[in-house]
Amino acid sequence: GDDLDMPVLTGLAREAYREDPERAGRVLQAGLALARAAEALACLDGRRVAVVHHDALLGFSLVLDPGAVEVRLGPEPAAARLPWLCGLLEELERRRLVARRILLDHGERTGFVTVRVEGMGVDEGNDAGDPG
Repeated sequence: GDDLDMPVLTGLAREAYREDPERAGRVLQAGLALARAAEALACLDGRRVAVVHHDALLGFSLVLDPGAVEVRLGPEPAAARLPWLCGLLEELERRRLVARRILLDHGERTGFVTVRVEGMGVDEGNDAGDPG
């Protein structure tokens, strides 16, 4: 194998591409740009973007490895929520918690996220503050 380790892009149906190839191309480009932006973050050092998923209603999500941590970023501009992710990961590390699922798609409320922490059965709201 080669050293190229690209994320898998999911959520774009073949029919959607056939119906509107320009829109599908924009979604693919946005997904790749989001993966590049996420992997450039210092707070993700040691992690990689394994999956970029696009949902027409929910927007973009990432799956980070190791740990298969799902991060839902929401609709465009999804990359604008990446600084919130860094602040949250720092806070979780400080508390010695491991996230399994992080929802950052609560709109303009920058201080509110939902996190599913390893070992917990329900989502909990966490006011982690605005890191940016």
